[in-house]
Amino acid sequence: MDSEIIVAADLGNAKLAVMAAKKFADGKLEILALESEPTPQDSIRNGIITKPSEVAARLSMMLKLLANRIKLPISQFYVGLNGRSLRTVRLNVPRIFGHNEEITEAVLAEMEAEAQNTDVPERDVLRVLTDTFTLDNEPIQNPLGVLGGNLTASYILAVGKPEVNLNIDKCAERTLGYEIAQKFLAPMATATALLSESEKELGSAVIDFGAGCTSVAVYKDGLMKHLAVIPIGGKQITNDLKSLKLLEQEAEKLKLMCGEKFSMRDKKVLKIELPATAEGLEQRSVSTKDVELIITARLHEIIDLVMSQIHKSGCADALNAGLVITGGVTNMKYVDEIVREKTGMEVRIGSYVGHLTETTSDDFVRREYAQLVGLLLCGTQNCCQPLNQNSKKHAKKAPKKGLKDFFGSKLGDLFSDDAPLKENVN
Repeated sequence: MDSEIIVAADLGNAKLAVMAAKKFADGKLEILALESEPTPQDSIRNGIITKPSEVAARLSMMLKLLANRIKLPISQFYVGLNGRSLRTVRLNVPRIFGHNEEITEAVLAEMEAEAQNTDVPERDVLRVLTDTFTLDNEPIQNPLGVLGGNLTASYILAVGKPEVNLNIDKCAERTLGYEIAQKFLAPMATATALLSESEKELGSAVIDFGAGCTSVAVYKDGLMKHLAVIPIGGKQITNDLKSLKLLEQEAEKLKLMCGEKFSMRDKKVLKIELPATAEGLEQRSVSTKDVELIITARLHEIIDLVMSQIHKSGCADALNAGLVITGGVTNMKYVDEIVREKTGMEVRIGSYVGHLTETTSDDFVRREYAQLVGLLLCGTQNCCQPLNQNSKKHAKKAPKKGLKDFFGSKLGDLFSDDAPLKENVN
């Protein structure tokens, strides 16, 4: 078989989405279908599922619709681990042998297991990344088979609250006939879609402006060096815009218009006319200048928090490939310029087009889908039952793998798209 069918799910604060793609031997993806709908209210908060049964019901229906689209039965899917509690901690594991001893695979596996079983208060270790080794006080890239008496392995542990993992499992248990093939760290999956290997080597950070959270993943020397999730995202910009006496739906629509009908760098001050909120009340108007000030202020706050995390990584002065930004917020014009001016670093908007075949529809090329595409790229198991096994209700469960196995080496009529923009003459 020259291709596999990979299925991935994005369980986000703003949307639930599932995507299916053919994955070819060269790693290229032909995206076949997508199902997406708004996340049920209060069912996912800050990236953590709070109503597993409700999310599972929606997810089951979406996977069924996706299977109808691709005309193949789906048995399993890949999913990303996300949430405000995700972060990285560093850990050194030493081994003193007392005399020259050959470093074996068993020794290295024992040290990694110790790291995996490290007790981190109120956090589970989700993934263990090997950073560096030191043998007899000298750095060494690969100590396997080398003689030495004193070995220290430096690890980067990706950790999160237990419910990050447990609640996804509870959700999966309630889906009808679907299983999780494997879970990956969502920010790392996004980086897989958006960063080249050379960018990871030179040093780069991926900033994903999500609805409820903003994630930061810092890479250097080919490895992820730091991960953090900031509990502020595009939803907070919408809430800020409500201060202009807007309903939430109006605020969200206005945010989306920033980039379609006007931008934050327009010199002219325009007015957007809005209908009255009740009969007998006057129409309202919003100045694009006020919108710009509100959006920019919140973006500056998020960027400051992002840069704080980049400095914590110790790589702030070594990101020679700059910053890569993605997420729904980047659909607004000039967000990249704002980030560039604020940070003084090179900034580009992420693209995963290079991973797609020419036959993939442009409809699937949107910044919000970067995580899904990353998960598809990470996936290795066929998620669909063969056609000659359609009579089986469930596919045989694939063996579970540890996270460390991966990367191993119309707003209606409130105001329409034709809402008038008027120059402010005051």
